[in-house]
Amino acid sequence: YHWIVLAEANVTKIVFQNMKRGGRYILRIEQHSSSPKTVSWGNVDDASSDFTEVRWVGGTAPTMTATASRVDVYGFLCTRSNGRGMDGFVIAQNLTEDGTH
Repeated sequence: YHWIVLAEANVTKIVFQNMKRGGRYILRIEQHSSSPKTVSWGNVDDASSDFTEVRWVGGTAPTMTATASRVDVYGFLCTRSNGRGMDGFVIAQNLTEDGTH
């Protein structure tokens, strides 16, 4: 489980580390509190900078909710022994952040 709060810049690269075949991972991304950012799934690598394939349901990567302080949650299932292949799923989008974390 990983929880990320977006900072001052758009996310243009995502790096997954220590992925193992059969592993299940959850990524919670919280939008910036005042200036929403974008998240691009077009440049995804593993820790050794090798391209990592993420196969999304329906073949299209999701678009991050563009509302300040909203939360999107994604799930991943690692399907390759080298950690460089994953099935990606949208678990939830546009959740309201309660601010009590």
